Amino acid sequence: MHIITKKVTLKPAPEPITDTRIKVRLDDPNSLTWGLYSLTITQGTSKAVIDWGDGISEEVTESGSRTHDYARTGVYEVRISNDISELRLSAKNATSEFREIYAKAILEFHTAATQLEVLGMNCFYDAENLSLFKCEGGAVREIRLNAFGLCPKLEGVLKLPDVVKLASTSFPDCPNITELRFSTANKATI
Repeated sequence: MHIITKKVTLKPAPEPITDTRIKVRLDDPNSLTWGLYSLTITQGTSKAVIDWGDGISEEVTESGSRTHDYARTGVYEVRISNDISELRLSAKNATSEFREIYAKAILEFHTAATQLEVLGMNCFYDAENLSLFKCEGGAVREIRLNAFGLCPKLEGVLKLPDVVKLASTSFPDCPNITELRFSTANKATI
C-alpha cells in the first residue's frame, strides 16, 4: 500500500472590511496631493480616521475637506473609518484640483461601512478612471444627483443592495453600466 502525501498551505481568510477604501493612482511627480472634497462625521461620533495609504493616518474631528501630500508617485489605498455618514470625492463647482486632478486619480471605491449612508451630489464627478464600485454591508442608502457623472470606465452590473433613494440623474454619461441591481425589498422605495 502506498500513501501519497501532499503539502497543503492554509491561508487565513481575509478579514471582512468594515470601512471605506478608495484606490487612487498618482502618476504626476509635480502633483502629489490628493484629497476628499467633503466628508461628514457621523452625529454622536467624536472623530473619524483617514489612513492615506502611505503609512500616515489622520484623525478628523470636524466635517469638511481633507487633502494629503504624498512623497512619490504610485497607487495608494486610502481607508476611511466607519465614522462618516456622507462622502463627496468631487463636485461640479469645485476647484479644478478636485474636479480634474483628484477625481481622475480614483481607480476603485469599495465600502462596507455601516454608517456611510450618503454619496453626495457629484461624488464621483469626472472620475473617468473609476472602474470598480463595490457597495456592501448595509452601507450607502442614498445616492444623490450626478454622483457618477462622467465615469465611462464603470461597466456591467452595479450592485446597490441597500440603496433606497436614488436620484434620476445619478449616472449621467456612464455608457457602460448595463444594470443597477437592488435588493427586492428596496425596489419599491426607489
